[in-house]
Amino acid sequence: MIKILATAAAILLASACSAEVRSHYPTVSFVETDSAGKEVRELKFELTDRPANTCISGDWKQAAVLTDVNGYTKSPAYIMADGKLEVLLINTMCDAYDSYAGAVTGNTFSGEHVAYGLDFSKTLGKVSGAYSTP
Repeated sequence: MIKILATAAAILLASACSAEVRSHYPTVSFVETDSAGKEVRELKFELTDRPANTCISGDWKQAAVLTDVNGYTKSPAYIMADGKLEVLLINTMCDAYDSYAGAVTGNTFSGEHVAYGLDFSKTLGKVSGAYSTP
């Protein structure tokens, strides 16, 4: 009897461990390309509802990093309103921002990698991606 219970418990434990954990937050995956069309980086974030500290006014939230192979991002944050999404990739300096900014249409993101701050603004690349809700 104990063997049967132990076997059943092991099976239940194994199936629970293999179950995929699903988030209740949206995710967004980005692919950035340079002016020649060469892929620069791929990033993926979970867009949480936790407030983020930024130097920019607005209702910024924390973007949890899911994929960033080269460790480019630093304390990312995002803001989304009226189909427009901006993700601050490096949120550690005030008045010098590095972000992906663009529009979400359905489950598609299209935008640019931009650097901006006091008296400067520069487009660094094109960004496309996929937006998904849980």
